[in-house]
Amino acid sequence: MMFVGRALLGSALVVAFVTSQEILLDDAGPHTTWDEETFHTLNGHIGNSWTKIEGECAKQGYAGGFHVGFMLKSGYSLASWNFTVPKSGCYWVEEYHPDTSHCEFALSATVPLQIHSKKGNRFTGLMDQSQRGGQWNRLVKLPFDKSHSSAINISALGFKFKIAGLWAVDAFRLTYHAKTCHDEEELEKLYATPTAKAPKDPEKLQFDGVYAHERFKEVAPLQLFQTLVDGADVKVRGATTEPLWQCPASTTRSFHHDAMQKDKKAEAVFQFDPPQDGCYLVEEKHPDCQSVGSPNTKVHTNYAKSLQADGTVNQTAPGNQWTFIASLQFYAGYLADVTLSNEGTEENTLATFDQLRFTRTGKDCMEVHAHPRRVEVRMTVDYKRFEAHHLDHFGPALRSKLAELAHIPETSLRLTGLREGSIIADFLIIPSLVDEPLMHHHLTPKNTIELLRYAIATNQNQLCRLTAEYGVLYMAGCKVEIKDLGFAQATVKAPRGRPLLQGTPEYAFEKEVPEQEAYDWSKLIIAASVTCGMMGLCAASLYMWRYLKYKKVLGRKVTKEGTDVQTFTIEPSAWGYPKDLAMEEGHVVMQVSEKPDENALDDKSTNCSGIDYQGESYFGAGDIDKQSEQSGPSVCSAASKKGLRSGQKNVAWALH
Repeated sequence: MMFVGRALLGSALVVAFVTSQEILLDDAGPHTTWDEETFHTLNGHIGNSWTKIEGECAKQGYAGGFHVGFMLKSGYSLASWNFTVPKSGCYWVEEYHPDTSHCEFALSATVPLQIHSKKGNRFTGLMDQSQRGGQWNRLVKLPFDKSHSSAINISALGFKFKIAGLWAVDAFRLTYHAKTCHDEEELEKLYATPTAKAPKDPEKLQFDGVYAHERFKEVAPLQLFQTLVDGADVKVRGATTEPLWQCPASTTRSFHHDAMQKDKKAEAVFQFDPPQDGCYLVEEKHPDCQSVGSPNTKVHTNYAKSLQADGTVNQTAPGNQWTFIASLQFYAGYLADVTLSNEGTEENTLATFDQLRFTRTGKDCMEVHAHPRRVEVRMTVDYKRFEAHHLDHFGPALRSKLAELAHIPETSLRLTGLREGSIIADFLIIPSLVDEPLMHHHLTPKNTIELLRYAIATNQNQLCRLTAEYGVLYMAGCKVEIKDLGFAQATVKAPRGRPLLQGTPEYAFEKEVPEQEAYDWSKLIIAASVTCGMMGLCAASLYMWRYLKYKKVLGRKVTKEGTDVQTFTIEPSAWGYPKDLAMEEGHVVMQVSEKPDENALDDKSTNCSGIDYQGESYFGAGDIDKQSEQSGPSVCSAASKKGLRSGQKNVAWALH
């Protein structure tokens, strides 16, 4: 592959750009480079991937011409535009491709595009050139820096990508928008109607034996906004790049470290200028110094507009791969930073400061799909039968096999550890966008877990046989299970250990119920039975207490043999009546006639004038005084009235 360099923009174009704050990049411009890869046709002719279209069809392109790419190979770059903006700020990037309805060919719906707007910032996405031809199409707003060279590439270089159809190379246009790409109006719309719950998860995949990503009703595909900050662009204090024999990787002098000196503070500040508002995955990469790596290198971050978080990152984890720190909200125009330091690290450990990566995974951190998740895969195979060196190879082999069977990118499935409990492999599931942005259908972590669940359920034997390759024969009872453990928790927290605001969810989302416990009715029935039993016991205890209480104060005597009149002597306070109703040494006497002699008693028979059967008064004041003056005990009797309802009793009160 060969690139041909061209001269910089002509003076006329520069003047037009300066006056209109616009820059035009055409396929025929002097700042364009292209791929001159050749290929052989079936009839023996030699063709060129970079082909200029002629005739009437060419007039459909911008300014009357365009090029296309034929017989492209994966990993090649068809064309590149290199330029420098005269003014730093946020620019709209637009694309123009021809309308090929008048041509004898059609253009691809998946054309890869990469834009390096400033140092460390990379935008990656797909253009659909099969429609909206013959017009300018807005792609994205990006920050550009006049002090750094920028580039636009029609290329899939660095990513796995299946090429389909013809790619057109026509024109791009950049137009100055504002000082920053922060969009306050869009944020106001986003938070105008906040919801108490997180958005609903994408519809789960319904498997019928046929694999198809199209079954996912996914959110609109995101384009990749990714910023890489490495050791060459950080502010370093007290750190060095001197080689250490304990860490052979340090001989490259490509990263800073504390030289295992804990008597002085060493730190590195990684600054991040967010290209757009959104939720970003924050990751750290360190060299392979496992034997001496620090397990608790301190992390401090300033994010969002004025929020802070503190924590640690484990640098004993396998090196040269990305380690998850947190998902945090960042805003364009608000400079953020992450500081790594050796503060509080253990003696004889090495704190390293190498690379940080910020990847936009959603518009807002309240979106479920913006966050990585954790799963565990359990195999009922004896863990102790594995030798240590076999385990080192078995973990990656299991990861590769799962990715193959589930048809998911292997980069979306990160092995974080192996442990006992038969064999339990812990995985971090990240959005496929992070490492494979050119997939036609991006997979959220939930999507990936559903695909894994199906692959494991239908490929038990293949997965169990995998252990035999590492000296452990699986038994007939081998079983493989997967369990979703929920959101991956950040390794940093807000001050005083509080949950993160505008970051990785801890309490913002409803707690997930494990599948085997979601509808456990037996537990519910047992709990209800125990509750009812306790309530019944309490009611019986209360009844017995009241019975024993009143038994103390109740006395029973029969006034005449053969009669049905019962006399009870009751203290006034026992029923809640004021004690001043009783005279000196007096008692309230109640007589109840359960079976009155209807011939002896008429409808109004009573010895007490103070009784009102309508319930309006119980005592006449004069009657009480008259009764109290009697020398002997007196009785106020009441008998059941003729015609009263069954079971009703008439009660009269008096003093004696």
